[in-house]
Amino acid sequence: MLPAVEKASQAYWITGSVTAALAAAGRSYQWYRNHQDEIQQRLAVLSEKSLENLKARRGRIVAELEAIAYAGIEDFVVLDPSGQVTGLRFPTDKRSAIQMVQVGKGGALKLSLFDRLRALDLLARISGLAVDRVDVTSGGKPIQPISITYEVIPMRKPVETPVSVQDGNGAVVAKQD
Repeated sequence: MLPAVEKASQAYWITGSVTAALAAAGRSYQWYRNHQDEIQQRLAVLSEKSLENLKARRGRIVAELEAIAYAGIEDFVVLDPSGQVTGLRFPTDKRSAIQMVQVGKGGALKLSLFDRLRALDLLARISGLAVDRVDVTSGGKPIQPISITYEVIPMRKPVETPVSVQDGNGAVVAKQD
């Protein structure tokens, strides 16, 4: 792929403007017309990567909430057979649940975990197991539940608009009618 195609594609992805894409790539509108298919293919790849990143972020959020929701104090303390604390451990998959570790007087250790019920509530909402049913507009009539799904929509084709690109001295470098 030509570096100019990459520059134009990324500039268009960020701004949604053919003019900005051409200025970033330092190219004319005619060049854009000749490379439009390549730019569209690159925009499709960028759109797919964006969707993958969104899915990965959602997965990380769920993993953090699960660590909080399913961690207990028993995951962090080592007990002897009589039930006395003999040591501590901090498993990497459970560390997100720790809100605070504090050393007190005489070396006493205080370990606080984040709110498990709140994490479980958030997980239930994310997975659709819990639905808010607050009546704010129905005037006492039964509320009809709705489901909202977010979807990444593919980029639209660029709109052709009259353009003139100028260099730093104000001279017209590229012009499109």
